[in-house]
Amino acid sequence: MYLSAVRSNLNLLMYSGDRDVGRGRLGAFHSTLTGMAPYWDRIDVLTPGHKEASPAVLLGNVYIHPSPRSRFVQRRFVVELVDKLVRERHYSIAISHDHGIFSNGFAAMEIESRFGIPYISEIHHVPGHPRAGSLKEFGQKCMARYYISRARNRATAFRAVNNTQMPALLEAWGVPPDKIVILPSFYLDFDLFYPGDHVKASWDVMFCGRLDSNKGLDLLASAASLVTKVRPNTRFLVIGDGSRFGALESDLKKRGITERFEIHRWLDSPYDLADCYRRSNLLLCTSYSEGGPRVCLEAMACGTPVISTPVGIMPEVLSDGFGGRLVTWDANNIATSVLEILNNPLDRNRMGSEANQIVQPFNQDKTLRNYVRTYIHLAEECEGQGPL
Repeated sequence: MYLSAVRSNLNLLMYSGDRDVGRGRLGAFHSTLTGMAPYWDRIDVLTPGHKEASPAVLLGNVYIHPSPRSRFVQRRFVVELVDKLVRERHYSIAISHDHGIFSNGFAAMEIESRFGIPYISEIHHVPGHPRAGSLKEFGQKCMARYYISRARNRATAFRAVNNTQMPALLEAWGVPPDKIVILPSFYLDFDLFYPGDHVKASWDVMFCGRLDSNKGLDLLASAASLVTKVRPNTRFLVIGDGSRFGALESDLKKRGITERFEIHRWLDSPYDLADCYRRSNLLLCTSYSEGGPRVCLEAMACGTPVISTPVGIMPEVLSDGFGGRLVTWDANNIATSVLEILNNPLDRNRMGSEANQIVQPFNQDKTLRNYVRTYIHLAEECEGQGPL
């Protein structure tokens, strides 16, 4: 289905939390927009501000509007800009990326009330669920519950990206099951993420992700310390940036293992990231809460075994010992699993081959097509036009 095959004047609003697309960074959200652009006449993306961000037009019909204000007044920015945009064109539906203090979600409710634009609330994960990594995350989970209590009768639908963890939580918080739409956000480009030749790895353990409290960085440092006591020459790679970057550096220094870590705050392209997956013996995820995480599936596509805590979609794709290992939130358990995989190359290679096969259903084109078709169907239902 291409744009010419759908009805005209389908315009989409997106209230996003992504700061990278406005900075010209080709991350996961840019890939999503690339897949969505052919199906809509116009997409307006409202993002939080950043000193390096600027308004831009991508792909011919995707308009990026970074906020010039603090994220604490993001709700007002979204409402005021939509007030201007709706004077110029009709919007069929809005997608709200909802997390944190839920600025986008509360703005979406206000916009739905004032301008009649229906919205879909996307909640990829809730900090603090299934486990809180800090008091802040416990507070964020309470905030999420409050938002859901307000939005459950207002949003057209809620999008979850895994089949069990998030839908169960939404239902427990009073969201009607028929309002929950399960659409994975793991669009894997197998021309980019694929296994490489079996050459000597540059790193033993790779960690990739936003460096915030939900990522279990305390567990990463503690497990790494235990591993290096048994295997002193173990090489770690960390790719990521965030509010806990300095805290992680300090923790590694305190434990005396800084020299075992190579840290990159950002890579120039997805091709560099895929190369790092292929050059690592395993990927480690120590998160307390996640929707995916996407990085685990990307690594698996590259034939790299994954060790992960039971967050997001990981209990659905990883059976212990098949494609990798599921571990508890315990540094000793994590370190033991890391050592077992590193010390058994034959098992590691087997797990890598299994991991690649496990993620084959997450084909980028097929998954994005289903994502877009579902939202266009919802948009046309809201406008009383019936299904495609």
